[in-house]
Amino acid sequence: MNKVLVASADASLLQRVAGVLHQLGGVAEVVSSEEEITRGLHRDDTDLLLLDRRLPGLSESRLLRCIAEDPLAGEVPVVLAGQFSNAEEQLELLEAGVSEFIELPADPGLLAVRIKTMLRLVRRLDQMKAQALVDELTGVYNRRYLEGHLGVKFGEAKRYRHPFSFILLDLDHFKKVNDTLGHPFGDLVLRQTAGLIRAQMRGEDMLTRYGGEEFAIILPHTDLEGAVILAERVRLSVAEYRFVQGENQIRITVSLGLASFPNNDFSNTNELVECVDGRLYRAKEAGRNCLVYC
Repeated sequence: MNKVLVASADASLLQRVAGVLHQLGGVAEVVSSEEEITRGLHRDDTDLLLLDRRLPGLSESRLLRCIAEDPLAGEVPVVLAGQFSNAEEQLELLEAGVSEFIELPADPGLLAVRIKTMLRLVRRLDQMKAQALVDELTGVYNRRYLEGHLGVKFGEAKRYRHPFSFILLDLDHFKKVNDTLGHPFGDLVLRQTAGLIRAQMRGEDMLTRYGGEEFAIILPHTDLEGAVILAERVRLSVAEYRFVQGENQIRITVSLGLASFPNNDFSNTNELVECVDGRLYRAKEAGRNCLVYC
């Protein structure tokens, strides 16, 4: 379902956009401040921002600059609605990050075509990004995705004082699986482990393949207690699962390291990852199949 963030106080414009999206099976979410716009752009389900430059209290140049500098918000196309003095002004706005323009008052047919065109473009871009950011073997996000999103989500937590947790987990003795049962069986273990982890996660949580047999979990709005509960569910679900391929079958365990904000107040994501990686190492030293979070 397409979701368009509509920043406008014009009832007529809002009604027309809602009508177009209804025909497409999508929805419009109305926002009325720069803070609401930024929060909406950080949600994974936002496909497009329709920004009415007449919005009361809007600092257009500041907002466009903030969007362009934000790794997550900058991925969402911006359609700017309003009146434009000349082509030179539009060129400057394009350089500032605007993707498309709608002259107001808007012709209903032209408005519909512009929105439909932009949403088709978004779908194509999403397909291309998915190919670049998803691990082909396991179907979860890859390390490139993690590096692009971890800093943004952690920065949001610090800015708004929201709880935030991060987990690294590693499959125990995974090399033996490949050595004794072969790499195809090892690939099956990695794919099914990813599925077991995802089954324990909420919609806003993010699972990535960190590398080799390591996975990372980003848990926005999750305090230490909630993260420990999820980590333990993951650990038990893997330990209790029997991996089977033909006549071969095996059980495997995972070790986990965890840190939470604000319990651990890190200055940056490098400190966060270094701490969690150290706790994962301690879990290995402690005998594996366990969680270390302090």
